[in-house]
Amino acid sequence: MIKPLLFAIAAFTSAAFISSCSSSTDLPDLPPLDSGLTDTSSSSFQSGSSQGTSSGNLGTSSGSQETSSGSLGASSGSQGTSSGNQGTSSNSSGTSSGNGWGTTFTDPRDGKVYGYEILPNGQIWMMENLNYSQNGTIGWCYGTGTTLGTEGANGAGCNNGYGRTYLWPSSNICPEGWEIPTREDWTSALGYTTKPPNDFYIYAGNYDPTKGWKERDVNGFYWTSEANNYFIFISSSSYQVQSVAASTDRFSIRCIASTTTKPKCSGVEYDLKTDICHEGDLRKDAYLYCGSQLFDPVTQKCEGNIILTQCGNDYYYQVTQFCYRDEKYAKCNGNTYDPATQKCDGNTILTKCGTGSAYYNPASQFCVGNDVYQKCGSAEYNPTTQGCVSNVIVSTKCGSQYYNSANNFCVGSVLYPLCGGQDYIVTEQFCSNGKTYPLCNEKTYNPANEKCEGSNVVSKCDGTFVDSREGGQTYKCVTIDNQIWMAENINYGASYDIGQSGVYELSRKKSILS
Repeated sequence: MIKPLLFAIAAFTSAAFISSCSSSTDLPDLPPLDSGLTDTSSSSFQSGSSQGTSSGNLGTSSGSQETSSGSLGASSGSQGTSSGNQGTSSNSSGTSSGNGWGTTFTDPRDGKVYGYEILPNGQIWMMENLNYSQNGTIGWCYGTGTTLGTEGANGAGCNNGYGRTYLWPSSNICPEGWEIPTREDWTSALGYTTKPPNDFYIYAGNYDPTKGWKERDVNGFYWTSEANNYFIFISSSSYQVQSVAASTDRFSIRCIASTTTKPKCSGVEYDLKTDICHEGDLRKDAYLYCGSQLFDPVTQKCEGNIILTQCGNDYYYQVTQFCYRDEKYAKCNGNTYDPATQKCDGNTILTKCGTGSAYYNPASQFCVGNDVYQKCGSAEYNPTTQGCVSNVIVSTKCGSQYYNSANNFCVGSVLYPLCGGQDYIVTEQFCSNGKTYPLCNEKTYNPANEKCEGSNVVSKCDGTFVDSREGGQTYKCVTIDNQIWMAENINYGASYDIGQSGVYELSRKKSILS
């Protein structure tokens, strides 16, 4: 069965507004739940403060239409899963013992098998939509043709619990002992304090004559037993009791156990809450009560109103433990894991690296062979041919060291930083403040206040400075805080407008030798 994402539990509410039964609600696609090792049977969900909303985006039509709505939340306290060798099983009526018995119902009319659950409110519901075609005369599979008969009778769109879509039936088409729910049945199940298990929510979509097949895995549309006066709309965040559906609408049907008749197993009536019918073989009183919950005495036991499930020769509590290859383990921060290849370190699941003894955290590390490496940022790389420098994957080496050619260059086996983004001849030049200068007899110096004369590094100010322009005039100079200043006002005006004083108008300001 395709399973929608879990959503937060919110309180039930009701509202009234005008809406159209045939308009679509375009919501983003919801991916299926992870069906891996995580045990959903004992997960808990936060209770939200948001109330159920009434949505006006379903469209409008003429006439007044009553709508009651509520926000949804999935609680898996009564639903168990089984995953590979994990062996997780439910702590309520959703269990299945190893001998093939379990909470399934076989429709005697066509042999189709439906799983069912006892919901927290005590109702018994099928966990799949009805998939009965009455020899191809009723119901359509999603995405198939629009006429009855061979074209609409079969198709993959009916599989995986989606079932068929139907025009509203004038009589009960659920199997004997089951019936089409009333709107009160729906609101009781969806508005109950503890929500139904995850598998209850199926978004089969529907067929609109003006838009075709639509909203598979987005929304669910379900008939009630009250003709086409009321139907149920379920989205990923809320449910709504809608009034007045169109005669051409094709919705799903979910069956609920009848309160007046019981199903039969090889002609014998039986109780869905306590008995099991398997391939025509009836097992009476198959389940017992532990507090207010049903459990299977074949695979479970009750201790102090807590249901423990068998794991090899021992029992485990599904809320805090899980079973793997007949051994019980404590969950890791509420999650199960594979003890053969993983371990729990604090609240973090670590994965074994190769055949060695090292473990790593896949969120920040990766494994190559038997060695653990830190990710480069969030990415893995090939440590044989690549390295990580400042969260950048690089493939250039200088000797045995990887480097980023955007920041460095290599000479021999020595790394040097680029100078203003460029490399340079390190045997002849050096870099200062992003510029290159020639070495002075293989020595560096401070170009701001030093210079190279011959093979010696000298101060740019040795008491005087000779202006090479206009006659080679000499000025006195002085060094102040690593800056060289003229100690006299400049007296140069070869091509400039000279004032009466024979100097620049601003010549009173000292000049800095650059």
